[in-house]
Amino acid sequence: MIFFFLLPQNSEENILRVYANDLSLLVGEKIENFYTVSKKDTFIKFEIENENVIKIEDDCMYALDAGKTNVTIIAEKDGKQAKTIINVLVFNNDYCYSVITVDNCEFSENTLFCFSNICQFRVEIYDKNNNLMTDYDLSYNCDKAKITKEFLNYKIEVEEDCQILFTLQDVDFDFLINVVISF
Repeated sequence: MIFFFLLPQNSEENILRVYANDLSLLVGEKIENFYTVSKKDTFIKFEIENENVIKIEDDCMYALDAGKTNVTIIAEKDGKQAKTIINVLVFNNDYCYSVITVDNCEFSENTLFCFSNICQFRVEIYDKNNNLMTDYDLSYNCDKAKITKEFLNYKIEVEEDCQILFTLQDVDFDFLINVVISF
């Protein structure tokens, strides 16, 4: 006698997931396709912590005013639900920044790709007239990496992907850099 048991498969294609990365936007900027969902024809809703900073219409995010907010993206399909929370940082256009790679890293699309667990980079700040600022106080915060400043450069020791929040003191200018390990 042979018995067969049919058990439901819990394969990857049956799991509902929503993916998104934290964002840094300039006031007035619009971004599309800022999230992906593992299944098509899924109902999506957004919960915005601070609606003065951003708005979302027709799957487009609009940066309204400088500030920080969290956005919860909720996907629902066939009685299943998935969600993720992203941080959105909106800064004004009075200042901008540039990241110059120094050692063991590359910078592209707001992401620092580290080719070693230790890399170095420099941050330059420009005013609204696009003049390089030379005298400013830039603070930084990162919970998952050790960052030190060595002369003009920042040295980061990283073991996992993370983000660095930079704040230009005495003015309303913050920016977020994603750090991705690529080794």
